[in-house]
Amino acid sequence: MIALVQRHAERSDHLHHHCALVVKHGRILSIGVNRNSNHAEEDAIGSLSSRVKGATLYSFRVKGNRLLLAKPCQHRFDGRPSCEELIRRAGIKWVIYSTSTGEMKRSRV
Repeated sequence: MIALVQRHAERSDHLHHHCALVVKHGRILSIGVNRNSNHAEEDAIGSLSSRVKGATLYSFRVKGNRLLLAKPCQHRFDGRPSCEELIRRAGIKWVIYSTSTGEMKRSRV
């Protein structure tokens, strides 16, 4: 999965390359990256045509071969909904994100 994330994160036009995957029943439903003013989670959720109740969102921040902290945002300063709010609205049940130690942390939405 890390190789897939690295490949997609390279498409980001930001200094910090983020990639998000929406997965349900072991199947990747959507992949998003941060580009323009969109966050990776927003890109991944926005490309889904329907709610994905019960799915899991994986969020990664990649720098070279290292994973860094990629916890979805709780607040946006531009007036748009936070990534946490978008995740809740989509019906996503779990979020798994990379940490600055390279580990993955799981939280319930």
